Amino acid sequence: MKPSKILKLFKKGGKAAAKKGAKGAPEIAWPAGTRIGVYGHSNSGKTVYFTVLNEDCKVARNMQISVTDSPTAGEFLMNYRGLWGVGATSDVGTVVDLKGEKKFPPPTASDKVLQFTAIVDRSLRLPIVTYDYNGRAISISESHDLKDKVMNFMVGADGIIFFFDPKALIAELQCQAHVASFVNLLENIAPGGGRLPIPIALVISKADILNGFTGKDQSVLINPEDEAILAEDYELFLERVLSSNRIASNSQWAGTVRDVLVKLKDFLKEAIGRTLDFQIFFVSCTGEEPEKIGSDVGRSIYMPPKKLQPAGVREPFYWILKAVARSRRLDLMRSISKWVAMISIVFAVLWSLPFAFHFWYLLPDATRTEDKVLAQYTSTGSAPTYLSKEEIRQILPGYNRYSNSWTTKNFFKEYQVVAKAIIAKYAAMQNVNVDKAMDNIVSRFAAIVADSANWPSKKVGDTTLVDNDQRTAFDNIQAELSGLNILDQTSHLNQRRDRVLWLWENFRSAILNPQSDTTSWRVLKDKVSEFEKQPGVQLSAAETQLYNAFKGRQVKTEQKVIAQQTGSDIKQFIATINNNPSPSFRIDDVPNRLQKSLPDLQADPANKDLIAKINQYLDEAKQFKTERKYVFWLAECPANHHVHITVDHGSHKGIWRAGKQLYPVVIKDTLSWKEGDDIEIALDKDPHNPTTNPETWGAKSALKQVLNDRLCLFDMTQPIIFGDKTISFQFEQDLTQLLPKFPE
Repeated sequence: MKPSKILKLFKKGGKAAAKKGAKGAPEIAWPAGTRIGVYGHSNSGKTVYFTVLNEDCKVARNMQISVTDSPTAGEFLMNYRGLWGVGATSDVGTVVDLKGEKKFPPPTASDKVLQFTAIVDRSLRLPIVTYDYNGRAISISESHDLKDKVMNFMVGADGIIFFFDPKALIAELQCQAHVASFVNLLENIAPGGGRLPIPIALVISKADILNGFTGKDQSVLINPEDEAILAEDYELFLERVLSSNRIASNSQWAGTVRDVLVKLKDFLKEAIGRTLDFQIFFVSCTGEEPEKIGSDVGRSIYMPPKKLQPAGVREPFYWILKAVARSRRLDLMRSISKWVAMISIVFAVLWSLPFAFHFWYLLPDATRTEDKVLAQYTSTGSAPTYLSKEEIRQILPGYNRYSNSWTTKNFFKEYQVVAKAIIAKYAAMQNVNVDKAMDNIVSRFAAIVADSANWPSKKVGDTTLVDNDQRTAFDNIQAELSGLNILDQTSHLNQRRDRVLWLWENFRSAILNPQSDTTSWRVLKDKVSEFEKQPGVQLSAAETQLYNAFKGRQVKTEQKVIAQQTGSDIKQFIATINNNPSPSFRIDDVPNRLQKSLPDLQADPANKDLIAKINQYLDEAKQFKTERKYVFWLAECPANHHVHITVDHGSHKGIWRAGKQLYPVVIKDTLSWKEGDDIEIALDKDPHNPTTNPETWGAKSALKQVLNDRLCLFDMTQPIIFGDKTISFQFEQDLTQLLPKFPE
């Protein structure tokens, strides 16, 4: 039967057993304190662990244990005598220690509640309640009287330590049964794959039997700085763990760790990604493998070694107590945050009601009519200085209602002040004379002339203008000038109107006849000069603004001739671009030349297509300033040598990749590079003895080359010489084909 089918069978059995055991289960009153669950099968080392932990903490600085009840103290003492081989006798009232038989505690027959106080880092005191029981109680393949009681303790625990006996790794059926039991507990704690609310630790006990295990330094699997990988999926987690320097540097230990993580895959998949409070420990309560002295029904009998040297025993308990304390602080902050958020929302809603009424209804009601009236003037880019009395009569009622509103008076007094100022402004407009009205119209005309974006457009193949907003604003100039009521036909106002109307009509003709563009603007400029020199002419500021706009357009027309000459020169330069294979020419020199020519070219609309192609080329050249990936391989290398590569991104030095050796035409590799990055290349000789001469993956190579040209990626296409040795690379794509090309 396949392992996956075995696991599914155990999971189904475990869920059924859990449902059956939980039904009608009585409530259990556990002692008060921080509840730490130790979840492990028979012979996983739970009892020995607690005894050794108690002894180890007597000389520790970061954690001490103080037993708080007699049963726990008696349990620890009895187990201590067996493990350390200490007997006792008393003659005539004197009790002395004797050397006794060393032996492991017998399998736990029933269950025991263990209570003690843990002092962490000399400041954090936690009353601890934990539970020792017969490991058969958590088996999913058989029933047990303690099954419901154990599950009750674990589900309500503040943190859980999973104990796994590595001897089960060689028995596929037993290993998968243990994993299914672990998964079943996680499902009871956080159903449906939700976030695990408590810290979880996986302890691989009896690590002294594992290949490559050398002691305490290997106890903690995941460094604090790497704990972010716990938020990833299982596959990425496995890859990151095995590629870490601590693991990869010891091939034997790396193989052991991989075997453990793969065999416990289904349990780790349930834990990884559901909490950052998860850690894996390798622990040895004896320090070296115990001696087998016999066997009993269903198990082997071992004798403790002569000298117990525990390795990593304290780390799991210290970590989980710190994690529990941190989790409690976070839970308190979450509760406080929820209440603060709720109060803030209520306050914000109540406080926002008058603002919502004001900004969503009251103020828009006041400005709606005004916006509609002013819309016809916005195309000129300036506010009107003259409105008709009818337009003002439409605007004022809305502002009067707004200014007298109870909400405005009590909550938005500063807005009421502004509203009254607007009312006063429009009231004053009612007395504006024709002189100011004409200046307003002329200023709008000047704004249209000055900016070609406001010009009306000619219909293609026709002699009329396109019907759009620009034409409406332009035609309004003529209509409003003609509609001004000037009684004295000989006054300076009437003469000013006639001058502006003449300019309006000829400006319209210039737009409709673009082929005579230069001639039309010269005629307009000459007429403006004639108007300015007429004796007795009274020029207003608005009319002067209009004349300057026409003269400015003539200057731009002359600039167009310069643009045409520049366009001719740049075209000759462009013809040389695509045939030049030099990267510095195509990426640096060409963009500099094109950017310098752009201002002159933009003065001539005829250069529109050329400018678009230049911008396209500049965009392609900019791609080398952004980091991109390039696929390459080692094409040539001296015999018995290999190559390492890293890229320095500015001040950020590249990392030499562990496990990455390049041999000629063996495997493709990828590097990420942008303009300005340096490329470091190391040439190493294959070591004869990896143990005495370990691989440094390029970090300590004697032969190195640094390519530090701004475009050093292209230098990799040439042979690279290390004294009397030469290497060469080949890229998947010809780099010269990636250089920017000027569009045909």
